[in-house]
Amino acid sequence: MIKDILRDSKIIAIVGLSPNPAKDSNMVARYLQNNGYKLVPIYPSEDEILGCKVYRNISDALRENDIDIIVVFRKSEVALNIAKEVIDKSINFTIGFIGILTILVTIGIIVFFLSNDRKDIKEFSLKLFPCLMRKRASEVIDELETKVGGYIIAQLLSISIVGVIVAIFLLVLRVEYAVFLGFISAILDLVPIVGPILSGLLILLVAFPKGWIVCIIAISSLLVGQFIENNWAKPYFFSKYMDLHPLVVIFSFVIAAKFLGVVGVLIAPAIAAVVVTLFEEIYVKTMNDDNEKNTND
Repeated sequence: MIKDILRDSKIIAIVGLSPNPAKDSNMVARYLQNNGYKLVPIYPSEDEILGCKVYRNISDALRENDIDIIVVFRKSEVALNIAKEVIDKSINFTIGFIGILTILVTIGIIVFFLSNDRKDIKEFSLKLFPCLMRKRASEVIDELETKVGGYIIAQLLSISIVGVIVAIFLLVLRVEYAVFLGFISAILDLVPIVGPILSGLLILLVAFPKGWIVCIIAISSLLVGQFIENNWAKPYFFSKYMDLHPLVVIFSFVIAAKFLGVVGVLIAPAIAAVVVTLFEEIYVKTMNDDNEKNTND
């Protein structure tokens, strides 16, 4: 079993890797390096050991490397703390991913009920406005409904681009479950950052028996899909179906990522549509109406 683990592993982190060639940690590290393993040294000092970048703690190393094995050259009580750090890192990642999925499901439920009970919600909302303002409020609500509906269509078309490209590439490469992997890639694309990473891992797992060349091309298909989606599909579809300029869409992604994080990126176009619509209806049209009245007077 240990032989299998060592055979399948490529990157080994060594906690307490000393720069002193006479130390056991350094001798073990040199042996591993000579046998083709990539080393990730973790040491309180030094910037480089055995030609490899040195990290100060396991969290920083895990953030930048896909570590397969962690070797600890420290006292047993310190090793326990390191194990807890690794477990906490995994738990935080899992909780974060589950949190994002929960938000996606919640948004889906909200959209469903808003669509299903649209008429009742609109009538109730109009009752909150004075009689003289209800006609204008109704127009604003209709405009918002159109933009939100356009947002859903644009989002579905955008993720479909990724799914179709991945599926086509995998079908050509004769990778098993190609269509299913394309579908999963499209769905997971709704989860920024984490989603594409999980898609890539699934594709690698299925394509691995075909060899590294197939794996590289398969992952490249996901990257190509992501590139086309982010640089062409999203700006085009969101501007077309939400009547927003592509620059407004791109700007909304940047601002949402800065202040709202991962979830903000997901709903950025919808937020931009609401802001633009309210600005046009409440400020621009009101100002133009006042100018027309003053001109007529």
